[in-house]
Amino acid sequence: MKGNAGPRPTDFVTVSGADFNQVRFEGVCYDYGRRRVLSRVAFACAAGAITGVLGPNGAGKSTLLAIASTRARASQGDVHYGALRASDADWPLRAQIGWLGHDPGFYPELTARENLMFYARLHGVSRDAIGGLVSRALDRAGLVTRADDPVGGFSRGMRQRLGLERVLLHDPRLVLLDEPFTGLDDASAAALVGRLHELRSHGAIVLPSTHDLDLVSNLLNRVLVLRAGRIVDEFEAGDPVEVDVKVEAKLEAEGKAIANANADAYVAVGAASDGEVGERLRDRYRRAIAGDAAMATRASAPAAAVEASPARKERAADSRTAVAPDTRAADARAAVAPSTRAASVAEQDSFGSLLRRFVGAAWLIMRKDLMVELRSRELFLTTLFFAVSCVLVFAFALVRDGRPMEDAAAGILWIAIAFAGTLALGRTFEREQTHHTLPALLQAPVERAAVYVGKLCGLLVLLLIVELVVVPLVALFFQATLAAMAALVTPIALAGTIGFLAVGTLFSAMLVRTRSRDVLLPVLLYPMTIPVMLAGVRGTSALIQETPDLASLRMWLAMLVLFDAVFLTLALWTFDAVTSE
Repeated sequence: MKGNAGPRPTDFVTVSGADFNQVRFEGVCYDYGRRRVLSRVAFACAAGAITGVLGPNGAGKSTLLAIASTRARASQGDVHYGALRASDADWPLRAQIGWLGHDPGFYPELTARENLMFYARLHGVSRDAIGGLVSRALDRAGLVTRADDPVGGFSRGMRQRLGLERVLLHDPRLVLLDEPFTGLDDASAAALVGRLHELRSHGAIVLPSTHDLDLVSNLLNRVLVLRAGRIVDEFEAGDPVEVDVKVEAKLEAEGKAIANANADAYVAVGAASDGEVGERLRDRYRRAIAGDAAMATRASAPAAAVEASPARKERAADSRTAVAPDTRAADARAAVAPSTRAASVAEQDSFGSLLRRFVGAAWLIMRKDLMVELRSRELFLTTLFFAVSCVLVFAFALVRDGRPMEDAAAGILWIAIAFAGTLALGRTFEREQTHHTLPALLQAPVERAAVYVGKLCGLLVLLLIVELVVVPLVALFFQATLAAMAALVTPIALAGTIGFLAVGTLFSAMLVRTRSRDVLLPVLLYPMTIPVMLAGVRGTSALIQETPDLASLRMWLAMLVLFDAVFLTLALWTFDAVTSE
């Protein structure tokens, strides 16, 4: 955590000014279609403080945290992370942010340890540190004995505890928690309260959203009340750091270190003063939500960070010294030129380093997808059955008296590939959405294009395995020479499959949040991939003639390679935009 001395356990080098002690929202607005979800939100939160975002359902709390996490972009206004603006920031800033949504975002087929290892590596945790960090995270979550069990069998409370440790693996400066107490039992909620106290004492910027006032009344330093996308009240909630001081004194008297503080210690100490503070907080919250004019009027002065107590200031300063002694120089450089993010990255990371990071992230995502598929076999068996069924149906229809229709083999092969590919494309991002893992995946401090490449490669491996079964079947039923000419079939099948999936992966990601995605995907995909399908069919047809037309084959293969280059370039260029909220 922030108080731990020594180097950060990450390989990523953040840009100048990416480390920060304060986050400021300045006139942030967010429009969803014609509806304004957030309107001129302005406030600030500082290191070593917990700023609670309260409000009823639909008030805009989740949208506010999504903007703070950089997953969503404000329609107007901006968010400042120290001297760096969100509009100028990119994936290096996300290395300083930990975000936990309504669902912890785990893959149910993977074990608790495998999930943590995947996210830790994706967030740049070094190989030397990853084992110890994951073991400590499992211990803090109380899941050491369940470390090698699939997460799909965990209770809500177990997954939520594990989810909090997941977002803290890379030691983030800013911790965003969206309704973290939802679905937790008393023991899990008490453990979470203690963990939040510890984060504050170690100098983190903690921004939770909740409407469970009983649990947070003795926890928050500052409170924002949202109603219909507007801040209707903002006030100090007292100085909960006194609870930290009392816990430290209690533990010192018992001969224990503050690092051993647990939730029960915080809850026991805080319970004595909880009644008065909680009742005052609940009363002010009710009046703000009800629209009391006196409570809803906010000062016109610009937003300022909460003033920390001397004890909190000292802890935050000590933690920053241990983590990044050169922060002030970095902040000064960023203040002079906050828009030179790309230049800063170029100075700190060579092209080779950036390329290795990109390829490493894509490899991790592809490997994860294949592990999930190996255990569920959901996509492979369904896709294979569908492709084989297509070949059999067309074989019965187009083969008469043992003689197939001329050039039918090439068309049937690519119809089977297209239909099977569409089925796989429809499920790959839908599975991420169903298990709420897509937001966690996009929150990782890697180029979004690396996520696209990883998903594309995973689908490519799956579809190529299906083709290993389908091609011999087509050769058998349609008396084609495909199997005998594997060396020539392979490049055209590979190039055509890449082109089809390059477009399909982009459209699948773009449609993942729409209800009619199963209908829209083929409607958008097939017209766009007509050139790929045409080149694939004509090239295969030239190959299976009695005398293969190699000149024609080379021409169609060259066209496929050209189409692949164009489609991949456009997809890599636009994937970030289509996945932004």
